[in-house]
Amino acid sequence: MNDIILQIKNLKTYLTTPSGIVQAVDGVDLNIAANQTLGLVGESGCGKSMTALSILKLYPKPQGKIVDGQIIFLGDDLAKKTEEEMYAIRGKKISMIFQEPMTSLDPVFPIGKEIVEVLTIHQKLSIPEAEKQTIELLKRVRIPEPKRRFREYPHQMSGGMRQRVMIAMALACRPALLIADEPTTALDVTIQAQILSLINDLKSEFQTAVLLITHDLGVVAETCQQVAVMYAGKIVEKADVYSIFSNTLHPYTVSLLNAIPRIQRDRKRLESIPGRVPNLCFPPGGCRFHPRCSKKMAVCSTTEPLLKEIEKDHWVACHLY
Repeated sequence: MNDIILQIKNLKTYLTTPSGIVQAVDGVDLNIAANQTLGLVGESGCGKSMTALSILKLYPKPQGKIVDGQIIFLGDDLAKKTEEEMYAIRGKKISMIFQEPMTSLDPVFPIGKEIVEVLTIHQKLSIPEAEKQTIELLKRVRIPEPKRRFREYPHQMSGGMRQRVMIAMALACRPALLIADEPTTALDVTIQAQILSLINDLKSEFQTAVLLITHDLGVVAETCQQVAVMYAGKIVEKADVYSIFSNTLHPYTVSLLNAIPRIQRDRKRLESIPGRVPNLCFPPGGCRFHPRCSKKMAVCSTTEPLLKEIEKDHWVACHLY
């Protein structure tokens, strides 16, 4: 069994807003091992990105707060770390790739200078050493002419190239955990495949644990070993990738899979999930998915289902089981 890099236990991250308290992450449990990719999937607004931001304590402040739970990273509870202690962890031990690199890279600095800054701060390298290592990193993420690109600004590069720069920056310090928040959303299909292949290769080389947040179940099938399905701030199903696709249990996961277009289906319209993700200031009682569920029972509106292991390493939160 691979070493566990990250354990999230009963994590609750709430946000205070004028409308009320948003229960953005409400009792999440996850494990990620070295050289393993965990796919976190679900609709927009279900709490995926807030889970990732909670790990690095980058949620909005002062509105956001971790009110309960543990984030055990290499034996330390990040939930108890101060901002100063987190500063030493971000970028060095845990890195994050955001979904839109143009808003993550500083437009007034050459891309090489941004990576050099990471290496000088966290690795304590001299500027000449950091520049040499930066060029090597750009080469490793398959950027052509890295010495020339080193001096270019973000606007001079394509979306795929900018995302490669973000990956180079994220992996500069060989982090134990890489969080990729929809890293291929803004890219065309060909570049998506290249970026995912690159993340996978570097993950194996550095023995990095990867948390991949995505809407694309095709990406999950290709790149992940474990999958967690999230709805309205809670994990509703988690298992290895094969079990999720071959023996889907939760009605929400079934609905997500049915919404994927398939060539062999002779249908004019894709299936859709009625309704929308609930307002997490006032979530529905019982199972949060019950207002949209085709298999709901009376108990679903009154009693919250617990996440239970139905088969070996296959967990589901549903009264059907």
